[in-house]
Amino acid sequence: MTMFSTALLIAAGIGLTATALMALVRIVRGPTILDRMVASDVLLTTLMLAVGADMVARHHTASIPLMTVIAATATFATIVVARFVKRRAALQAGAEATTDSGRQPMFEQILDLTALVCVVLAALLSVAAGVGLLRFSDALSRLHAATKPQIFGLLLVIAAIALDQRSIATLLGLIPVFVFQSLTAPIAAHMVGRAAYRTGQLDSESLILDELGPAIERSDNDMTR
Repeated sequence: MTMFSTALLIAAGIGLTATALMALVRIVRGPTILDRMVASDVLLTTLMLAVGADMVARHHTASIPLMTVIAATATFATIVVARFVKRRAALQAGAEATTDSGRQPMFEQILDLTALVCVVLAALLSVAAGVGLLRFSDALSRLHAATKPQIFGLLLVIAAIALDQRSIATLLGLIPVFVFQSLTAPIAAHMVGRAAYRTGQLDSESLILDELGPAIERSDNDMTR
């Protein structure tokens, strides 16, 4: 790679980084959900562009599936949020028309507080997973940390959304999310764990009990017969 090409890639990286930072600022500042959604689209698009730039810089095509997933996620999320905002506006308009007092009942305040507690607990699980990814010594240990927010953390967030919206339609829309995650995350973790074990990407000194080794040995012996 020539000096000129390197300079162009650095300039592209600086531009993509600046775009991502500005998108993050808009996500934080809002002020509306749609503003944050537009900024999130820009952030995901910037991530997709960065992945493409990496493919150009390192001359490979291995990240094409990742770009496809990012593009599909961004499109689906935008559609879902847009429909949610439209439906929520209609529900709020109906609630304002039928509510005489602006005071929030105590029961609703308790539900809102419970929803916030669920969000905080999910965030703590996410932080614990991040700490585990940095501090644990091998792929299997890091996988153990990473799975914590994938099921229980998602369940807490879904519970928080359901408590905040208090709508059967919203709950029915969230159930497939949890079911799909519950079906796919354990399978993915199982496959990653087996791959890490078979390729030796584990800290054998910290392994107290190895129950998979004899099973793999028996399986290999049966295949060679």
